[in-house]
Amino acid sequence: MPSFRTHITTSSCLGVVYGAVGIAMNVPITSAVIGGGLCSLAGMLPDLDSDSGVPVREITNVAAAVTPILMLDRFAAMGLGHEQMIVAAGGVYLVMRFGVARVFKNYTVHRGMWHSVPAACIAAILGFMICSCHSLPLQWYKAGAVFLGFMSHLVLDELNSFETKNGRLRIKRSFGTALKLWGRKPWANVSTYSKLALVLLLAFGDHMYFRSFVNHNRDRIRTASEFLGGFHGRVNHDEHDADNEGAEKQDSPQIKTRETLLRR
Repeated sequence: MPSFRTHITTSSCLGVVYGAVGIAMNVPITSAVIGGGLCSLAGMLPDLDSDSGVPVREITNVAAAVTPILMLDRFAAMGLGHEQMIVAAGGVYLVMRFGVARVFKNYTVHRGMWHSVPAACIAAILGFMICSCHSLPLQWYKAGAVFLGFMSHLVLDELNSFETKNGRLRIKRSFGTALKLWGRKPWANVSTYSKLALVLLLAFGDHMYFRSFVNHNRDRIRTASEFLGGFHGRVNHDEHDADNEGAEKQDSPQIKTRETLLRR
């Protein structure tokens, strides 16, 4: 199994490349640096289910310190003052530092469903919500950094399942235990995909997401509204013309009868 240093080195190198690509795509430098850092940090996340205490302690310490800082925009959007932000940040730190570590220690096993593709999606969506800002593309950029770092860990674990012995390629029993869509335990699969559905609902129900989505797609929404409004107006106009024609058809026999009587 790759060492903790191998994972963090790989994800950090990917983070540098990811940040450089972001800058080349006109992403602000500060956002690109944050994206690279998130990619580096996410490379350690799958080891939260590790039986060893060192990776868990290192990951939770870093995550507990970084998460409140990334949530400053969300605290501001909630209308919190400076002192309230400090209290909220302290609460997030305590939850991340002690609560998350205990949950993973008591309810996960190493190479379980936390080492899987849906777990990477869960981490990316959580990163999307934590890194809330007023730019939807930047949120997706940072969420992509978390997904890339997480997946780098899983890919390295799978590559380590191959080894050469006496000149022959040998596949270890650990093959397929990291880069997977589901595991052997049905309840673990149900639990993981239920959590994925839950965080998806939370992300789409997030008011900051919808505000960013509307602001980013304001022109498209306006065009669609104008199109639907024009279409509705044309339908009403056609229905009005059809009603007038029907009324004229109904009145025409009566008019002809009156003209006949007048002539007589």
